[in-house]
Amino acid sequence: MSMNNQAKAIIFALLSVLCWSTVAPAFKLALNEISVLQVLTIASGVASVILLIILAFRNQLKEIKKLTRKDVLWSLCFALINPIIYYLLLFTAYDRLPAQIAQPLNYTWPVMLSLLAIPFLKQKLPWRALIALLISFGGVVIISLQKESTTGLDPDALGIFLALISSIAWAAYWLLQFKSRLDKSLQLFLNFSISFIILCGIFALTGQDIPVSAEAWLPSIWIGIFEMGITFFFWMTAMQYAEKTHIISNLAFLSPFISLFFINLVLKEQITVHTVAGLTLIVTGILLQRHFSKIKI
Repeated sequence: MSMNNQAKAIIFALLSVLCWSTVAPAFKLALNEISVLQVLTIASGVASVILLIILAFRNQLKEIKKLTRKDVLWSLCFALINPIIYYLLLFTAYDRLPAQIAQPLNYTWPVMLSLLAIPFLKQKLPWRALIALLISFGGVVIISLQKESTTGLDPDALGIFLALISSIAWAAYWLLQFKSRLDKSLQLFLNFSISFIILCGIFALTGQDIPVSAEAWLPSIWIGIFEMGITFFFWMTAMQYAEKTHIISNLAFLSPFISLFFINLVLKEQITVHTVAGLTLIVTGILLQRHFSKIKI
């Protein structure tokens, strides 16, 4: 008996969720060994190779020859936002915060997307969607105001700010990508390959050393594969098979909760009630907003 398309979509979506759930510990492990710039350069290079392989698998390499100057310029703009600005902000936030604080705060990007869509897409938020956004921001407050004396965590103010700004950068990229006429896999390859060239230049100018330890390389490679590379292919395949896309897209919201398990298992962070409660409010608000608003994420 052959598997139906919706079942295939769910399998690929769950693979994506599992991959995304493992990257927060990898961020911290890599950043414990090397700098933000070093991690991003390695991961971008790995992602470029993975995405090139995906293009070859999908018989799309010939599309590279058809690129126009406008396509390349747009891709340069996209690359500056994602991955360069986005991940520099995100990795710096992770470098300053416990993973269980940085991860939920970065997950507010759907909230930021809804707010940015008001000026960019001329969208209006129904009052019920606005209440849903306030619920999500309530979760942000709960996570951000944890006290070191009671939780043992240090919610560094600058780290919190950077995590939230990174979510704005990702939301802005999500909106701007509509201006690209290119296939999403080709666009991502261009983003990461262009950013890798830029980052190598910055790397050389700043005189940073090339990491030599396995403790630095392995988590950085993991990030390149499972945060930036193959997971995108899994998710794109899931959406292609999906007969009910809203069910598939909602599965993505399992990721931050599963991630807390890996944060505890790998990093030995004791997950606090404040983190779980705050993340629950953030995700609840996002799901309610998706239901009430015309903006579909």
